[in-house]
Amino acid sequence: MKNIFIYLFITLNFLASCADEVEQTKPVKKDLKDFIYATGKLVPEIEYNIPSLMDGNIKYLYLNEGDTVKPGQPVCQIGNELQLTQLENAETNYNFSKNNMQENAPQIVKLKEQINQAILKCSNDSVNMNRYQRLFDKHAVSALDLERTKAEFFNSQTNRTLLQKSLEDLKAMVALNELNAKSHLKIQEQNLKYSKVSIENEDAIILKIFKSKGDLIRKGEPICRVGSSKTILKLFIAAEDIKSITINQSILIASAVDHNSIFKGTITKIHPFIDENTQSYIVDAIVDSSAKPLALGSKVQVNILIKEAKGALVIPIDYLLNGDSVSLSNNHQRVAVKTGIKTQDYVQILSGIDENSSIELIEQ
Repeated sequence: MKNIFIYLFITLNFLASCADEVEQTKPVKKDLKDFIYATGKLVPEIEYNIPSLMDGNIKYLYLNEGDTVKPGQPVCQIGNELQLTQLENAETNYNFSKNNMQENAPQIVKLKEQINQAILKCSNDSVNMNRYQRLFDKHAVSALDLERTKAEFFNSQTNRTLLQKSLEDLKAMVALNELNAKSHLKIQEQNLKYSKVSIENEDAIILKIFKSKGDLIRKGEPICRVGSSKTILKLFIAAEDIKSITINQSILIASAVDHNSIFKGTITKIHPFIDENTQSYIVDAIVDSSAKPLALGSKVQVNILIKEAKGALVIPIDYLLNGDSVSLSNNHQRVAVKTGIKTQDYVQILSGIDENSSIELIEQ
């Protein structure tokens, strides 16, 4: 019996010494941040294709993929012999119609001569008619002779008027022809301008060229794909995390190849639909302007700040038991706690224990 008591005493002392070795801690205050992890890449804010505006063959490619293009800077030249012929014909017609408008143009000169002759004849017929009128008054000529001179005068007046009207009509017609020829020339010049494809509005980057020199291209077919010089981060967010993302959220950015350089950024747009290829939601963000520039297409890893608490009461995450409770060190009693932010290392305690509470680590 004495040996049994000795054994129990040794066992209890051993258990007590084991209990003394249980890890313990107390809540402490520290700043706590909760992040969502995401991946993404740097892409142009806007991407679009540059189409051909005419049929033809690629005669020249002035740029390569990755080059920056200024507004008005040509990307390629499309050759079209028919277009050149049509432009030459339009120039010829315009010059011909413009010459026809000059005062020394053959048709105008001819009509002016006819009008001058008609004016002279009209004047002579008027004099002759007046002379016959005086002779008739003296009974020197017959009434028939007088009527004949009057008819000749009226006919010459009519002819003069018709010729003058013809000159006005001719000038109006050649002016209209000149206007139409000029308009047609502008159209042909514009069509030829389409053969030299350029970027408009703002600087852009050549992302992809679809054609090579000598290739046949049809009207509307894309020549290349370009992107705006302004870039954004396109991030892929897991479906279970998207509800925690909001506009203007702060993010921390690390290049996939350089984890030592951390940049700051901001969420700018949340796309409403899930991407079928990645089964993730897409979110746009911008990099802080003071950050070191990233190369276009750079892959990044991002932490998105979703919660932040200054001076939060925290305990190591390993001390939190299932059901959000902790074990007190003095009596091994479990106490329910209300938690807040949880990170990989710590959990925020909102209520249930305080800074004076000593808790113990229990294996689960």
